[in-house]
Amino acid sequence: MYAWKYPALLLVAHLLCYISLPAQQKSQKPTAVFSAVFWERFMSARVSYAPWGNENDDNATFCEVQVGFSAPSQKFVYYGTENLKFYDPSETSTSVEVEALTEEEPVERTPIAEFPFSSYGEDETKQYLLLFLKDPKGTELKYKIHAFPFSTADVPQGSLKCYSQLRETVYFTFGKSKASLSSGKSTLIQGQIGPTSEFYPLATYFLTGGKYEQVMSQSISFSIRQRGLMFFTKQRGRLKAKIFLENLQPLEKAIGY
Repeated sequence: MYAWKYPALLLVAHLLCYISLPAQQKSQKPTAVFSAVFWERFMSARVSYAPWGNENDDNATFCEVQVGFSAPSQKFVYYGTENLKFYDPSETSTSVEVEALTEEEPVERTPIAEFPFSSYGEDETKQYLLLFLKDPKGTELKYKIHAFPFSTADVPQGSLKCYSQLRETVYFTFGKSKASLSSGKSTLIQGQIGPTSEFYPLATYFLTGGKYEQVMSQSISFSIRQRGLMFFTKQRGRLKAKIFLENLQPLEKAIGY
């Protein structure tokens, strides 16, 4: 299939997902709002999920989400109260042929990824950014998921939540902000970010022999209408900053809303 057809297919899937939701369900408050992105470069996949968490029902509604590696996906909402499961879209097709088959026998669906989730006893809508990773262990799941809190209280507009995967403490500046991160820790940085996208310098340092040694320098395009996560990690022995930026998205435009 030609690459230009994928956006059209996703739009159709989104519209069908919305139209199929009963009116009383559309007005219900979501239990969670997600976006997703692959950790590995050049990875992408279309996944489907049941917004109401009723994937085992014969008449369950499924929506599709396109997950890439350079930026978080379009937001998608979840109304379920238990684990969020993702499937290959081919297993959740609503085509006439599959509908005819389900009248004779139930379709068994095998998830390709699963996020442990529970909203029992909680009224607040949770928000997460899901990092998809290839699962090298050869388990039944194709991908494993690491989830990071991603509400505007956790990561306000115009800010970056930074995490360190390094053994040593890293010192860095971003625009006019300065911070340090020890191994396994996180910090939130908020600089004087303008309303339009501009390039802000990011410089990182290690403390060696009592002196700060600059080990990386780059510029990041950023604006007040964006927010995101930044990870300091090493690849092939070299320091790298992996950054996932999300543009401002109204909840009403989320998949499954």
